[in-house]
This record gives sequence, structure tokens and C-alpha cells, in this order.
Amino acid sequence: MLKEEGLKSAKNTVEALAKKMGGSVSAVTEEGKQALAYPLKKFGEGIYVFFVLELPTDKTGKFEEELMRQKGVIRQLLVKGEE
Repeated sequence: MLKEEGLKSAKNTVEALAKKMGGSVSAVTEEGKQALAYPLKKFGEGIYVFFVLELPTDKTGKFEEELMRQKGVIRQLLVKGEE
């Protein structure tokens, strides 16, 4: 489980990755620590953070790949929003 400084670093990494892919982060919402529906990578709980991103469509696959390589990320979901 990430400590406070690890969480801040993970959030900064997501923002930097979005910028690297030609996008930006328009909002970040921390939902805090919650139990997972089922264990993932031996974790029973996780810290939920929601990002609203503006990202070029052709970069979404690469963004997801890079995000899953980041330490501290055990699950991610990228959803296309309304334009």
C-alpha cells in the first residue's frame, strides 16, 4: 500500500505521462482507501484516484501500457468521455 509520499509521486507520474503523450489532466479526485472486490496482485485494498484526461485517441493504448508499468498501479480503467 502506498504511503502519502508514494501517492503524491504516483499522481505526478500520471500527470507527467499524460503530458508526454500530448495530453493533459483536467481534474483529479481522490476517493481514498477502499476494499477491492477481489484480491489483485495479493492486495485486498487500494487507494482509488480518478483522473479526467484529455488525450489524443491514437495515444490511449500507449498510455495504458506505460501506466501499468508504474510502481503502485495495480489496476486501471480508461474510459472515453463525452466530447
